[in-house]
Amino acid sequence: MSMYKDYEKQIDIATFDSLQEEIHTGFSEALPLAIEGTWSRQYTNNLQTSQPLGIKLISHAMEEFTALPDSSLIKQTGLELYDSNRSQFTTYLKIAMQAYDPYRYYPILNNALSTYFPNVLKWVNGLDVFSSVDNVTFIVCEHNGITWERKELDCPSDFLYIRPNLEKPTYLWDPVNKTRTYINSRAAHWDNKCWFGGDKIIRQSYALRIDGTFK
Repeated sequence: MSMYKDYEKQIDIATFDSLQEEIHTGFSEALPLAIEGTWSRQYTNNLQTSQPLGIKLISHAMEEFTALPDSSLIKQTGLELYDSNRSQFTTYLKIAMQAYDPYRYYPILNNALSTYFPNVLKWVNGLDVFSSVDNVTFIVCEHNGITWERKELDCPSDFLYIRPNLEKPTYLWDPVNKTRTYINSRAAHWDNKCWFGGDKIIRQSYALRIDGTFK
């Protein structure tokens, strides 16, 4: 299994640390614009997981919700929420359809979310390791979130996975030898063919993923 590469000393991590107030405020103020869970069927098809038995992803719960008869009170109430507030609807879907997904995504490049994270984007655009940047996404995980091993099947080969700290252990998983290699770097890159996962912690955590082309 390929090991990860440590980029922490190759980027301006100190400036990233100084942007935490903007990041935390942005998460709160931009919550209605965030993508709750793995909504996209395209994303689900592009993801290979070892999720535990009995766990139902948001995308699967949505399929079951859509298949409910129009006379269903669950469906009628849910559609009202869907039209008014996507975030509230997701909470409803998790309760009514017993869905589980610990993630919330903030894709902040070239969209309405950009205005909440202007200095983050300025910092990203100034990173010397990239010749171009294609996607910038915050990935927020709920406290005690079960983050089972997964592998993206069509992931860009050049990316950085950046964290504000190492409190949430993140690792690369070797399914053959059943071993973990923990990523002890706040800014790392690894082979996109690797499985990766994370351990639980008792509070929310987040990571910033930047996709682009390395110099």
